Amino acid sequence: AAVPERLVPHALGGTFAISTWLRHAPPPDHDKHRKEHVLCLADDHKMNRHHYAFFVRNCRLILLLRRD
Repeated sequence: AAVPERLVPHALGGTFAISTWLRHAPPPDHDKHRKEHVLCLADDHKMNRHHYAFFVRNCRLILLLRRD
């Protein structure tokens, strides 16, 4: 679900924290390359241009942070 910027600022500061609780199971089709986003800000999901993303892939938590 998209969170409006009026509720939570989309820009990350120099210092930030992400706090979450996850319960995760392998996908039913066993596709290890599937990305499951927890949090992201992107220009265009079709072109995969993320400013930041926190996601699960292959049972690993990954934080992608681009400082442009």
